Amino acid sequence: MSRIYSSVQEAYEEIEREIVEMGLDYQSATYQDKDVEDDDGFTTKELRGYHLIIQSPDVDEAAVTVDQVKGSQGLKWLFAEHQDRTTTNQNPGEAWKIRREVWEEFLEDNGQFSYSYPERMAWQIPCIIKELRQRPNSRQAMIEMHQNHLDLENMGGTRRIPCSLSYSFMVRRGAMDGFYLMRSSDYYTHFLYDMVLAIKLVDFIRYRVDSNLKMGQFHMFIQSLHAFKKDYGPRGIF
Repeated sequence: MSRIYSSVQEAYEEIEREIVEMGLDYQSATYQDKDVEDDDGFTTKELRGYHLIIQSPDVDEAAVTVDQVKGSQGLKWLFAEHQDRTTTNQNPGEAWKIRREVWEEFLEDNGQFSYSYPERMAWQIPCIIKELRQRPNSRQAMIEMHQNHLDLENMGGTRRIPCSLSYSFMVRRGAMDGFYLMRSSDYYTHFLYDMVLAIKLVDFIRYRVDSNLKMGQFHMFIQSLHAFKKDYGPRGIF
């Protein structure tokens, strides 16, 4: 399933309708590292193999959309999380405290998460910037989030593993295109943040490679884009 959108707002609004109309119904077995097989709240509607394209995404418009949908606290978390991911190698970082109600339950006994985006991402960014400065036509500028030697041992809800698999960047005809690959995205809790953080990452790298580059197309491919009954039920739309 592939869709082209003109903006982040359009994508967010239209995708909810598509989940309603075309989502596959099933019962999730796990949620992060939690067993939810017997929890009716995790009855799931799912779009599989979802590919969206946003033509020339506007980072400011994306932030306004987050503010409208998630409120000022959500926007504050977005900027703090982007800061963590691009400047530190920390686990757990600082941004999670702004959405403590979402993230605190996943802290382990050592006070860290099983993984953090900052610790897996930040150290790779300088390599990507260097590659694209030296070889603008490169097809190798990719930030990898899934670490096989760790994550394959954590399947089945043993520990959390990344929902994001990779972020890739290509410079063509004076613009930078972004490609974002996910295995899983929770529409109501994380999808909008996932999308906008990826767009902000493309813009962050674009500016540091060459500030004269324009924002090109943004591609996002999600193996499982889903919504849980605990979230869609109160909305009364399913």
